[in-house]
Parts: sequence; structure tokens; C-alpha cells
Amino acid sequence: MLKGYIDEVFVSLQGEGIFMGTPMVFARFGGCNVGCLYCDTPRARDRTSQFIIDTGTPKAVANPVTDSALFVELKQPLEKYKYLAVTGGEPLEQPAFLHLLLERLQDVHCKVLLESSGFYPDELGEVIEYLDVVSVDLKTPSFTGKPFNADLHWRFLDKALEKAAYCKIIVMNNTTQDEIKEAAQFIAGTAPDIPLVLQPSFDETRPPSNQQILYLMETAAALSDYIEDVRVIPQLHRYMGIK
Repeated sequence: MLKGYIDEVFVSLQGEGIFMGTPMVFARFGGCNVGCLYCDTPRARDRTSQFIIDTGTPKAVANPVTDSALFVELKQPLEKYKYLAVTGGEPLEQPAFLHLLLERLQDVHCKVLLESSGFYPDELGEVIEYLDVVSVDLKTPSFTGKPFNADLHWRFLDKALEKAAYCKIIVMNNTTQDEIKEAAQFIAGTAPDIPLVLQPSFDETRPPSNQQILYLMETAAALSDYIEDVRVIPQLHRYMGIK
């Protein structure tokens, strides 16, 4: 029987991207081999022996888990909140399990947002029919320590555009405008009308400086030559102190 590895299940406000503030149920998959230099949930890089479900009263559940058992845990909160965020880790490293889960969730009639690194186009193709929105992380060299993989991202974005989609670039202190422009020009050659979110990774314990805000504003303005919709959106949940 096929089983999958989950890192956690919880309910919260969506803290990232263009759906920021939307109440959602989150299913965070365990395991990620992308190897980013920065990760806001480093724990989820690994597949562990258990995970926590917190949709009311927290409880520990053994990994790996069947899609039917996970469905039972997701069904009630999804009937209330109507939106599932599938995140990670990297959910598309478990495409067969994800396919089974999303197929089963058709009975709940909820919307599904997939958050992905944008490195698994073939695996996205296995589940795209069950998705409503795809959030595509564009990985810059300062983020991964590797050259920008335009070919892989193009294949992924081409498939993602079968549904609603937006792109996101994590802006760190060492992220250059040249890196961001390279990614923006890539988007412009594929889907110039797709929203692009610049997400600063500054320390949430203190607000960004005026210089940091100005840098983000100037960068967003410069990208308007390539992309119609560029937004600067921080991680809301970190500022609110929630998951």
C-alpha cells in the first residue's frame, strides 16, 4: 500500500503570496532534495517517523501515512475552511501519494493551492488536474548556490499555466537586482501577465529598514518593464507570530 511522509497538518492564515490572509488548511509534506541555502522550514527537508496534526487538539501521527488516513484528518477542517495549501518540503517529490490524496479530496469540493520549488514539471503534470492554483518559487543563485535553471522552470511554469499561477522570488540580503531581473525576464518570455511576488526574507523580529524597503520598491519598479503585476509581500504569518 502506497504511503506518504507528512511534516505537519494545521489550520492558519495563508502568510505568503497573493492569497495572503486567506484561512486555509495546510498539509506540509516531509522531504526536500532541492538543497536551498535558505529555508524557512528546515525541519521539513527530512522525512521523520511522525508528524503533528493541529486542527483543534494537537496529536502525533506515525509516518508514513496512507492517503485514506490523511483524508480523514483533512476532511472536517476542509469542510469549514474550503481551501487546502499543499506545501513542504517539496510535495512533488511524492507525486503518486499526492495524486491519491488529491483524487480522494474531490469529494470535499475544496480549492487546492500547491506551493512548489518549480523543479518537478513531470510530477506536476501528474496532479495538475486536481489543482486550482500553483505557486512557483523561482530559485535565484543566491538562494540555491547554483545557476538559475531556466529550462526546468520553463517546463514547470508552462504546465502550471494550465491553472491559475503566480511566481515568487525570495529576496535575501545578498540577492542582487541582476538575479531578480534574470528571473523576471524569464517570466516575461513565458507569461508576462502572471503575478510576481518579491518576498523579503528579512528578520521578522524587527521591521525592514528604510533602505531595504527602498531597495524592494526600486526593484519592483524596474521589473515593471518586463512584468505587468509585481508585488512586494512579506511573510505575514511571521510578523503575526503564527504558523
